[in-house]
Amino acid sequence: MSYPKGSFSVDSGALDSHSSDIGQVSKQIEELMGLMQRRLESLKGNWKGAAASQYEVLHGDWIKATKKVQTSLDAIGLAVGGASKVYSTTEDDVMRAFQIPGR
Repeated sequence: MSYPKGSFSVDSGALDSHSSDIGQVSKQIEELMGLMQRRLESLKGNWKGAAASQYEVLHGDWIKATKKVQTSLDAIGLAVGGASKVYSTTEDDVMRAFQIPGR
């Protein structure tokens, strides 16, 4: 759907709700990463050699990639939450501009 420049429609409450959902998913990812990390730590003590070294490289790549996902989710959540506040405040300001004093 496209809108002419300067025209938009938004549900700031829905944006706020989505911001919260995104934050919860980010926390779930962090918790699951911690759980997986603890489980994989046991491999280090029992696995030696070239394959173990290559595993460590891939494991490090995996950690970096999941941190990037989590960082991106956090940024998206903050942006969506910020947009919700801005839209809500703007709507309130415009509404007040149309109020007649004493009414």
